[in-house]
Amino acid sequence: MKFLLFLLLSLGPGYRSVQSAADDELAIRAVLERETQAYLDRNASQQADCWATNTDLSQRISLNTGRLVVANGDQVSLRRGLEICFRQLTEPDRATFRH
Repeated sequence: MKFLLFLLLSLGPGYRSVQSAADDELAIRAVLERETQAYLDRNASQQADCWATNTDLSQRISLNTGRLVVANGDQVSLRRGLEICFRQLTEPDRATFRH
């Protein structure tokens, strides 16, 4: 047990930040995969659940009608734009997402 404690202490704070960065990367990938799958499934609600709730963010969606939906912190407008887009794309996309 003393050896394990010594080993962990000798790794220092760098070990923690590397592990934290790896955890962050896995979490980011999981969100990207969920968001992409929701798009392929044409599910605006699930896709919007993947977005940050920060009102300082600006997001844009280019609809297949050529219309651009801009939402500066207003995710309701953005979700509404997606729902319009998905109504026009009636079938889910059968593509497989891989990273």
